[in-house]
Amino acid sequence: MAKGDKLKEVSLQSGVEERGREATSTRAGTQREKHVSREALGVPVGEIGEKLERVEHTVTELESVMFGGLEEVKQNAADLDSRFIRLEELVTGSMQALRDDIEGMKERFTVVEEDVALVKRASVNAGAVGGTNIGKVEFLKPNRFNGVRDAKEVDNFL
Repeated sequence: MAKGDKLKEVSLQSGVEERGREATSTRAGTQREKHVSREALGVPVGEIGEKLERVEHTVTELESVMFGGLEEVKQNAADLDSRFIRLEELVTGSMQALRDDIEGMKERFTVVEEDVALVKRASVNAGAVGGTNIGKVEFLKPNRFNGVRDAKEVDNFL
């Protein structure tokens, strides 16, 4: 063997390969060191398998709880949506009723304003034409009690 071949053989065993001036690491040496028998790994692998089964069982339970909760949330959302629609219809109907009432009040107010204007014009015209004064009302005065204490006279007086 040549000197370069011996260096390659030694460097392969140590895991380092030389190329020119650079040295690079190879994995050939490390793979041999990690070889362990199956019997030695049997107990830890079994424990890891049991833990993995417990984790899978827990994940399955969590998924079922999550999906059940999700269905409940969907049902609540649908219920709230229907309630909101009913509330919206109620508010819309109430607002329309209020609008109708306001329109009716506006119409009645307009009629009252017209009546007040007519009364004002009539009172101004009556004073200008020389008609009777609307502000004063005359009543008949009752007869005087002439002092006789007769029950029939008291009844007539009252």
